[in-house]
Amino acid sequence: MNMFLTLVSTLTHSEKERIRGEVHKTETEEKLLDAVLNVTDRTQQHLKEQLCKQLGFSSSHFDKICSVLFEKCLTLFAGNDYQRKAFFLNGKYLHDIRLHFLLSYEKKNIRTMNLDEKKAFYAFAYRINLYGNTWQGENNKVKEFAQKYQKVIPSKSDYLYIESLTLKARIDFFRRANLSNNDKSELHELVHNLVDKCNATNDILLQFEAYSTALIYYTRIEGNSSEGKKYAGQAFGLCEQYPDILADTEMLVVLMEIAALYYIEGENDAAYQVFHRIFEKHYALAKKQYRSIEQYTQVCFLLRKYDEAFMLIQEYWLHYCDTFHEALTVPACIMVAKYYLLTGTYSKAFPLIEKAEQHVDKNRFFHTDAQIRNLKTLFFALSGDTDTTLMLCQRNIKYLHSKAESKEKTMFTAFFRILQSIINNPYKPLTKRQSTEMEFFRKGTAGVYGELLDTVQSQYCNKKS
Repeated sequence: MNMFLTLVSTLTHSEKERIRGEVHKTETEEKLLDAVLNVTDRTQQHLKEQLCKQLGFSSSHFDKICSVLFEKCLTLFAGNDYQRKAFFLNGKYLHDIRLHFLLSYEKKNIRTMNLDEKKAFYAFAYRINLYGNTWQGENNKVKEFAQKYQKVIPSKSDYLYIESLTLKARIDFFRRANLSNNDKSELHELVHNLVDKCNATNDILLQFEAYSTALIYYTRIEGNSSEGKKYAGQAFGLCEQYPDILADTEMLVVLMEIAALYYIEGENDAAYQVFHRIFEKHYALAKKQYRSIEQYTQVCFLLRKYDEAFMLIQEYWLHYCDTFHEALTVPACIMVAKYYLLTGTYSKAFPLIEKAEQHVDKNRFFHTDAQIRNLKTLFFALSGDTDTTLMLCQRNIKYLHSKAESKEKTMFTAFFRILQSIINNPYKPLTKRQSTEMEFFRKGTAGVYGELLDTVQSQYCNKKS
């Protein structure tokens, strides 16, 4: 992986112009930089080899210049502080590069750090690298940061702090994986043990970490809104009672989870108010929290605040539709395609759906692939192509039966069966079972699909009247 080429692929037009004008460069560095910035298709294979051939550079010479330019660009955008540089890479969803950067920084600087500096470095490196990385168990680089942190700070409080962060990371990973009953039982026990241990201390930060861990567990794993709201209230209370101890970062964690709870429960007005507060009062911290940005955008869709949704799309999503980014291009294309389908600009939606379809890893991101299938089929339905719509419904039902787990099978195939019924007879009421299934498409992430199914039904009723 060439870190400079990857970094450039995530930059906006204004950021690229800053590099051109503000980075001090040698003649050779400028020659390479111009060639890289002028690349139009960053998804093409063997980009490095093509650039080496174009510039007449050897592979090692190319890598050396890229390494120098990477450091200069990172300093331009984030200054000299290692934490700010890591946060910048985090905001670009460059998790592997962020980890490599901190490992490199450790290697160069650890011998000259005093004990407090080591504590600060390892605590920061462990915490920031937990998120965005899949949970890999005991033998990964992130775990090594925790072990080194424990060696320099042997206190009970720090052990509990690490335990809390590690548990949050496991919850975040299991949210995206198939969770067995044994996994869920283990997590439930670990969460409540953590709350009990932290409550036994007088450490406000530890108590906050325990409550926020329980909040995230009940929101993302159990889907238990009443328990989630209980721990949200306790965490939020600590933030208000101890503002000198718990800064904006901690407040933001709680607010994002509260907003997510309302969103999942279909309480869209309440979710909107919390998201609006987050981005009004905590913008600097919130602007890189793409999970919350995604939910905020979809709440705007569901409340039909399309002007505000488009402002969010312009600021956070459009760029990644035009420039390839491994983590954000597919969700960006999905988000913007939803906007165009909801607002009736169908022709603009289809190229984005195709791009998402082209780049999604179907083996790793089954739910994302299912969303793309929904949107593609809806495009043809809304465009009036009945034959293609019915053909895709049948094909997707067959595909999902072969790929989905039993619980997911019902959820995903229900969408296409409901769409088939609407297309075949838009006036006929849904069956009792379909009406129950339709409730799933009335809130949360699936809520947009309920809106679009209603639009299809309205169009086909008008078409047949």
